[in-house]
Formats: sequence, structure tokens, C-alpha cells
Amino acid sequence: MTEASTPPPPPAPRRGGPRFSPLLWASGVNRDILRRSPTDKTRFQGLGSVVIFTAALAGVSMAAALHIALKAPWPVIVLLTAGWFLGILSLDRWLVASMTRTTSKWGVVFLALPRLLLALLFGFVLSMPIVLQIFAPEISQEVNVLHAEAESRYQAQTAGDQVGKRIAWLEKRKQQLEAQVTSGGLPATPDADPTLKQLQDKRDELQKQLEQRREKLTCEQLGKCGTGRAGLGPEARKRIQDYNDTKRDFDTADTQLKNYMAQLKTKGVQDAQNELNGQGGAEGVTAELTRLKKQQSALQAQHAADTRNSDGMALRLEALNRLSQKNGTIGTAHLFVTLMFIAIELLPVLVKMLQILGPPTVYDDLVAAHERENRETGAHLARRDADVARVRAADDVKYAGLVYDARRAMLESLAQRTAMAEGEVGEAALEEWKRREMARIPADLDQYVRSEPGYDRPMAPRNPAGEAFGPPMPPMPAANPGGIAFDPPAPPAHGGAAPGNGGFPGGGRPGPSGNGGFAGGGPSNVRVVNGQPGDPWYGGGANGGPAPYGNPLAGGGRPGGAPQPQPRFEPSGYEGRLDDGTRRSRRDRIFGPLTNWRQDRHQ
Repeated sequence: MTEASTPPPPPAPRRGGPRFSPLLWASGVNRDILRRSPTDKTRFQGLGSVVIFTAALAGVSMAAALHIALKAPWPVIVLLTAGWFLGILSLDRWLVASMTRTTSKWGVVFLALPRLLLALLFGFVLSMPIVLQIFAPEISQEVNVLHAEAESRYQAQTAGDQVGKRIAWLEKRKQQLEAQVTSGGLPATPDADPTLKQLQDKRDELQKQLEQRREKLTCEQLGKCGTGRAGLGPEARKRIQDYNDTKRDFDTADTQLKNYMAQLKTKGVQDAQNELNGQGGAEGVTAELTRLKKQQSALQAQHAADTRNSDGMALRLEALNRLSQKNGTIGTAHLFVTLMFIAIELLPVLVKMLQILGPPTVYDDLVAAHERENRETGAHLARRDADVARVRAADDVKYAGLVYDARRAMLESLAQRTAMAEGEVGEAALEEWKRREMARIPADLDQYVRSEPGYDRPMAPRNPAGEAFGPPMPPMPAANPGGIAFDPPAPPAHGGAAPGNGGFPGGGRPGPSGNGGFAGGGPSNVRVVNGQPGDPWYGGGANGGPAPYGNPLAGGGRPGGAPQPQPRFEPSGYEGRLDDGTRRSRRDRIFGPLTNWRQDRHQ
């Protein structure tokens, strides 16, 4: 192989990884996939530059808005503008990165429509501050006009309020008083003094009547009217009398008017000056008028200052709208400038949509393959996780079964050991009981034969005084309906009735009772608890009623209602309280003493 045909060696890999590119980052491209398709790099760099330019324009708009609306210092403006720039940059980056290629073009349009509307809204809002800065000179002139109109409206408003009305009345009154002083005490017009006006009106009316009567009198004397005869006739004399009466009334009214005017001239000047300047510490018309005018002027000056200082964005927008309505050139320029900035804000989404609507590139194919691989990998991982979960669940179930089996085997072993221990204890107790019973036989065989096997010798009952009763009387041959013999009643030992003995079918032994009652009888081998003297509640009762453990043929006492003692095994292996006719099993006979021994030990 020749030297010319030898392929060049591959370039050495760059150390430190790929460098950060703001344009590629702003475009939202996957740089790992783009590295395999270098021909698409320029396309995404252009998209990233559009995104950054749009965000920069939004930052300029925010700076203008902060300067116009808030008059904020420049460090604050720079800081907030930087934050706004980063926010709009991230939003535009998300808008272009979230738009992906679909199978149909209409799908792309529907996918881009919400993003276009959002970009349109942002473009309209962000274009306003920049438009205001472009038309700032014209807007400032219109703002001055708005200020003047606002001041005029406020002055008209203050002139119509309570203070303004008072000022107008004081100015009119001051003019009247000054004219009165100038005229020598008389008011400038009769309307200023009601009395003067009334007197003057009365005199003027009488003067008109006097002129009318003079004309009628002259006409009658000349014969031109009335009777038509000239000379001094009756009608002429009557009219002369009317004229004289009217002349007298006129003279009186004229005299009253002149007298009142003379009176006004005497004191009118002084009264007018007192009202103007005040008297006795009271505020005069001139002083009150001056004070209210100062107050009104201060309010108007404050409002004018506030109006001139009002140069916010809302006022400038109003001025721009008025300029657009009054001047067609400014209106057209305003419209096109706004549309231009809106188009700039829409550029990232529009450029991305045009790229998607075009033919797919190598980068698009690689992205589609990468997404398919990710979906397959995700599905595989999901299946693997499900399999692992099922295996773990099966292991948990198996573990629970093993634990259950082990616990069951352990409990069975424990139960067997417990039963064996109880059997050993029972055998030991039985041997001990046998040993004791065998030891009792040589000591007193007759007593052991007479007593029931396994029972202790009954204790002799005692009376309330603590003395024991005597032994029972010898049996006498008598039979009850069942053919069972009764013991005859014994005489009372301590003044009470003789205790009776209930019969025990099948060889049961009678027990004593007190106060004439009979001790209750019961079935064979069932001992009835003996009652104390005077207490018919234990084992017997009064009047020979049936006892709970006896039967009607065996006769016994009526049971009392006192609480019975807690049941325990007697030495014979039976409880002191039993159901009627119940016989304990052989096991109870054997283990009765063992149970009592355990109870005594625990007590």
C-alpha cells in the first residue's frame, strides 16, 4: 500500500469533554445525539440565537418598565432585569424543546397553537414599555396637556364644593359692603337691605297710583272722559278727593323712606366697616375670605404638584392612545411597531414549528430511535421490577408458611411436654395421697370405714356462743317414703328447736341444722354443708322445706339466700356446691386433693 493511499489517523479525542455552548443550550437540543449528527449543529445554533435574542429583548422591556413605572435605581433595575431575562430564556427554551415531531402536520399545528398564544400574550405585554420609549417625546407633550386638564377639572371641583361656595358668597358680600361704605352708608342696591327695599317699593307703588289719579282728574275736568261734561261737577269732586287721599299716603311713605335712609347714613358706614373688618374678636368678611382662599390655593397647589409628578406607565399609555386617535401617522406607527415586537416574541416558536414541518433530518431520526430505545428500556425495567416484586412476594409467603410450621411444631412439642409434666405431677400427688390414706387406716380403722373415702371428719357445728353441739342421737328405725331411715330429733342443746336430720338416699349421712330446720339431704356420696345454729342458709332451712341437694323423698330444709362460699374441692374430691343429682367423675375424685393443695399453696 502506498503512502498516498494510507487513510489519515482519526483525530484525538478532546480532553475534558465538550465545551458548553449557550446557543445549543438555549435551543434545547440533546448534545449527545447532536454529536452524532454534526450537520444539524448550525440549525440548532440559529434556533438558540433566536431564543437568546428574544429573552434579551424581554430584558430591555423590563428595564424600561421599571424605569418608567417605579423610577427604581439602576442597580435594582439591572438585578431585576437579569432575573427577568433568565426567566424568559428558560420559558422560551421550554417552548421550543417541548415541541416534537408528530406523524401529521395538523398535529404539529395543534401542538404549537397553545405555545403561539402564550408567546403572543408575552409579546403584546413586553412590547408596551419599548413602544413608550420610542414615542417618548410626543408622549411627554401629551402628558403635559393631560396635567393641565386635570388641574382645570380639580379647580372646577373645588369651586363647586362647600368651601368654594362660601368663598363666592364672601366675595359678593364684600363688594356690597365696600359699595355701602363708598355711598355714605347706603347699600349699593336696595336688595341688600330688605326694609329699605320694602319702603321703596311701597313709595313707588303710591307714586304710580298718584299719577293715575291725576290723569283721571284732569280728563274729567276737561270733559274728555268720565261724564263727558267739563267743569267741576260731582264726579270731578270725587276724583279730587281720591287724589288727595293718595297724595297723603304717598307723602307718608316718602317721609318714612327718607327717615330710614337718614338712619342708614348715620350708622350704615360703621356697620359695614365692622362687618368687613370684624368686631370684638370675631372674624370679618375680609379675614375669612383671605383664609379660605389660602386654604383653597394650598389644595390646588398640592394637586397640581401631584399631577405634575404623575408620570407613570398608565398615564403614558393614555397619552399614547390619545395621540394615536388624534394623529393617524402616530397611530399607524404605533400599530406596526407593536406588531414587530410581537413577531419577535413569536420567533422561537415559529422557527421551531417550521423545522418540524420540514423534512426529517438525521438528528430527528436519531432522536426517534433514542426515544424508542428509551421506551423499550423502560418497559423492560418495568417488567423486571414486576418480576422481582412477584418473587419477593412469593418469598414472603413461603417465609410466612415456614414460620407458621415452625411455630406449630414448637407449640405441639410444648403441649406434649406440658401434658407429660402434668401427668408426672398427678402421679406424684396420687402416690402421696395413697401414702397418707394408707397411714390413716392403722390409726382408726372404724372411723375410716364409717366415713366416706377421701373426706375429712366433719367438724362439730357450733352455736352462736361458740359452744359445740352434742353428738347426734342414735338412729331409730323409721322409714321415709323411700324406705330410708331418719335419725330421731335430739333435744335442743341451748334452748333452740331440736335439729332435724335429712335423709341421704343410698347411705348418705345426715347433717345437723338449727332452729327446727332440717339439714338438706342429697344423693349418695354428696356432702351438704352444715348450717350453724340459727343460720338456716347453709345446708338447711326452716319449716322442713326441701333442700337444694335433696329430693322430695329425702326431706330437708329450705335453702337460704345468703352467698355461698367459693367452690373448692373438699378432701373427698368434690365441690361444696353441686348441681342437683350431679356425680363427679373418677378423675375429679383422684385430682380433687391435688387441686386443693395447689390452691392452699398459692394462698
